[in-house]
Amino acid sequence: MLLGIRAGFAGLAMLFEKPRRLLLSIVPAGVGLVGTIALLVLAISRAGWAYHLIKDHLSQAGLGNKLTVPLFVLGILLLGLLGMALFLGLVAAVSAPLGNLLSAEAEAERAGKEPPSLTIGQEIVEAGRSILHAVWRLVAYLIGVAILGAVSLLIPPAAVITIPLSVVWTGAYVAYDLLDPTLSRRRMGFVEKWSYLRTHRDACAGLALVTMGVLLIPLGNLLLWPGLMMGGAVLFVDLEKDQESPLSNQR
Repeated sequence: MLLGIRAGFAGLAMLFEKPRRLLLSIVPAGVGLVGTIALLVLAISRAGWAYHLIKDHLSQAGLGNKLTVPLFVLGILLLGLLGMALFLGLVAAVSAPLGNLLSAEAEAERAGKEPPSLTIGQEIVEAGRSILHAVWRLVAYLIGVAILGAVSLLIPPAAVITIPLSVVWTGAYVAYDLLDPTLSRRRMGFVEKWSYLRTHRDACAGLALVTMGVLLIPLGNLLLWPGLMMGGAVLFVDLEKDQESPLSNQR
């Protein structure tokens, strides 16, 4: 576990070593913020029109004006959720290539050599597979959390077990996400990536522990995530070196 903890902090340190990396880490949040503000400005400018539209429809339906304000507030809440989804979507779309770039830099710096290079065709294929893998693991994560949450609600004493399991499940999801760029450069499949995490579960748990601590920092998940992805690359290199060491071979 200590290896993963050191790798997580090493990746964060690498992020702060060069101003360019810090600038790149701010770009995804900036793009998402601009897109969200644009949506909110549009919504505010059309708020009066939406209010009167709801009021007119209710009047035509013979429902009076009592539901106008509640429906308008509900619309505002839905718009807020839409803005949040847009923000996260934009951040994810922009941060993916930047995270991959910084991950490759961290791997080259830690290993002292360039990571495996892919042809343009292979890069396109791997990018598509990474998106597909991201969807699969998100679905698996949500299903797991939903099941554990349902068990906790139906059997409250089971929370003693389900809450720690939820933390472990979240940690596995996070570790996969951070190691995904590095493993994708090795053209690993979905099952192969999970197998890698199981093989190195202790080290991955350490990386996940650092990450979950960083996520508690306001905006840490947006601004420091690229550094954590660099930590994933560092962990991969360190694990490879550990396996190649004479002491590891003797074990």
